[in-house]
Amino acid sequence: MKKFSAVITLILVLSLCATALIGCGGTAKAELLYATDGLVVFRINEKMDNATVLDALNYLKEEGKLDFKSETGAWGAYITEVNGVAEVVGATSGKSWMAYSSDPDGSSLEFGSFTYEGLALGQTANGVSTQLVKVGCIYALRLDEWAF
Repeated sequence: MKKFSAVITLILVLSLCATALIGCGGTAKAELLYATDGLVVFRINEKMDNATVLDALNYLKEEGKLDFKSETGAWGAYITEVNGVAEVVGATSGKSWMAYSSDPDGSSLEFGSFTYEGLALGQTANGVSTQLVKVGCIYALRLDEWAF
């Protein structure tokens, strides 16, 4: 009887863990609005669960609207290339893909900003794999120069 109870407990724990893992991600349906060599702009039309910017990018990639490459590190996913345009990293300067949003709760105009069709987009507060998206908001990836 003890073995049976242990097996049932193990099954319940594994089921709860699997449910928690499945519920962490989300789905975001996005519409590509604009794309050049250094800028990609898209709008979120639908989202489920805890959908992120990365979920929206994956949707656009699956739809054949956008191509990108990313690396995953300690801070989450990092975009290294968009539509064949790769970041450039030097010893003291370079260009990196940065995420922007029209969502005032998920971005800051103080960290960096630009205007798209009269709408101010601020740099996102989080990385693409943790920045939650909102329906109707505009998001962008822009290749920004940096130096130190």
